[in-house]
Amino acid sequence: MLVGTGVDIEPPQGLFTLRIDGLIRQIAHYDQRLQAALIERLNRMAQLDVTEKRLPQDSRIKMKIGAKRSIDIVVSAVATVWGESCAPRIIDPASVFLGFDTLGLEGGNLRRVEAAISRSHGILIASGPADSGKQVTAYTMMNKMDHAGRRVVVVEHPGSSVSLPGVIQLPVHPAGGPSMTEAVRAALRTFPDILLIGDIGDAGALLQALEASLSRRVVTTMPFRDAVSGLLTMREWGARGLLLGDAIGIVTSQRLARRLCPACRIPEPLSDPDAATIDAILDYHGREKSGDSFYTAIGCKACACHNGYLGRIALFEALTPDGRIEGALMANAGYQELHRLAVDDGMESLCLDALGKAAQGIISLRELRRVAGDLLADLELAR
Repeated sequence: MLVGTGVDIEPPQGLFTLRIDGLIRQIAHYDQRLQAALIERLNRMAQLDVTEKRLPQDSRIKMKIGAKRSIDIVVSAVATVWGESCAPRIIDPASVFLGFDTLGLEGGNLRRVEAAISRSHGILIASGPADSGKQVTAYTMMNKMDHAGRRVVVVEHPGSSVSLPGVIQLPVHPAGGPSMTEAVRAALRTFPDILLIGDIGDAGALLQALEASLSRRVVTTMPFRDAVSGLLTMREWGARGLLLGDAIGIVTSQRLARRLCPACRIPEPLSDPDAATIDAILDYHGREKSGDSFYTAIGCKACACHNGYLGRIALFEALTPDGRIEGALMANAGYQELHRLAVDDGMESLCLDALGKAAQGIISLRELRRVAGDLLADLELAR
């Protein structure tokens, strides 16, 4: 899904900025005398209230590309001390029908997700920081489920939702309508067989979703740093007993890394930091060194404006709590103990997944450190 891609209009600098592969770049300046007219025109196209200059607003513009394809441009307008700022983002509805292989989910992580999808009940949580692609993963998991003869309900903020045929969609309007907790409660009164909840951010909605998942399949997104942090957060929010055991089908965590351009990537000799990174990941997971080659970005005509990169791929980890992890959670175990138990149970951490993609020449080791440097530091400390 092309979420987060778009031109931002930023006062007071009079800047147009463009997010390319997750990184913001300045592309042009505009005459600040045109700022009000530019933003008003954009707001009118999105059917926003052009007289509202204090409260944030969200809406969307539907745009056709060719005869059969269309995209949505989600417009977020927010007041700043220097005037109104707009951040249009592109959402491609077709991307929610991508396969797991296209997203980058593979190996043991893929097998765990497929096993969780095949269950008759349980919650599947796609987590990660902002702009990590977790919404696409959640929709993909939902689309992999058998919808025949089943009621599918989606509860999500209308600014980020994707219109799907045969799906009942309930909007969340925190400013003047139902909150997430209220919307989830209303959705459950319609007796859904499959329930997708977008971005759970409070304990009330989480506990409702966990209770609902004891008798049906629930898919949601949450902003966890990694999978183990997700279990700890749910425990802090009051999830106990069955709600931390039988209810949880899987917790995935992901981050987006830039793909190397296959036309111009070149082999890269290992530096001391590179070797230390590889040793830390392999030692923690008990893996042997394989002597793989690694690559770095150069840049060519094929990846113009991307500086040697072309598109992005998700780095994943998938945690399925077993009896030992559930027991450790109930005993108030900390992060390091739970992470060690998860890896011993076969979890392929995000760092290991990233190293595998680097060995395939999909990403660079530099990109691994940029995207997952905090997680890598935890592994190095645990060695």
